[in-house]
Amino acid sequence: MDKVIVDLEFTLTFPPRLVCVGLKQYGEAPRVHIIDHREGGSFGRLEYLKSFFAKYTGTIIGHNISSDLAVLLWYGIEINKKATIYDTGLAIKCINENETRWDLKTWATYLGFPPYWFYFHDHCENPGVAEMDLEELTKYNTMDLVATEALFNWCEERLTKQRHIHALECAMAPIVARSYQHGMAIDKKALDRHALRLDTEIAKIKQSILDKCGMINLRSPQQVARLLFDTLGLTEVSNNNLATC
Repeated sequence: MDKVIVDLEFTLTFPPRLVCVGLKQYGEAPRVHIIDHREGGSFGRLEYLKSFFAKYTGTIIGHNISSDLAVLLWYGIEINKKATIYDTGLAIKCINENETRWDLKTWATYLGFPPYWFYFHDHCENPGVAEMDLEELTKYNTMDLVATEALFNWCEERLTKQRHIHALECAMAPIVARSYQHGMAIDKKALDRHALRLDTEIAKIKQSILDKCGMINLRSPQQVARLLFDTLGLTEVSNNNLATC
């Protein structure tokens, strides 16, 4: 199936300033489209991107892609509804639900990218993508695309039974992206009722623990740890090795 890796660089402002859009056809060289940078760029490239994403029906791969889709929407770029979304960040979670490391640079380093990539990544984030040197910006975005492709390959080898869950969560990405722009309607009265039910259930659970275990401060990690591992004998699960994912 046709696949394209996508990575955007934009400012964390409102509205967001789209600095560049990186595209990488799977297995091919990356292409970085500079949109709005202090050294130049072209808003005319937005028309090309609008046409590309409107017609593209393959798989769009990104890392934590909802944010990128939201920025594209802000600039009037719609994703074809027949396109398949693949989020490597969600894939990591599906492979190991206990994983706590989500950032791309950590995973790129784990996957064998040279250490300079890690430090270069930090260096580029400091001045902000709109202010950094244009050549460095292009290299920064290109390396993100290559790292995302490598992480995609790693995830694909390990997604087995979780694949249908991952597909379902990825299908929600465009909806999440649209909510970033427009917000979501909330039934406050229903939430208040649900909060009251939760408070009641929590109070019952706390009282049940106190009745069975005696006086314990449930806000104390040390006391709770002694209860779980010493008293109840639960086995501690280590999450220190990425290779165990």
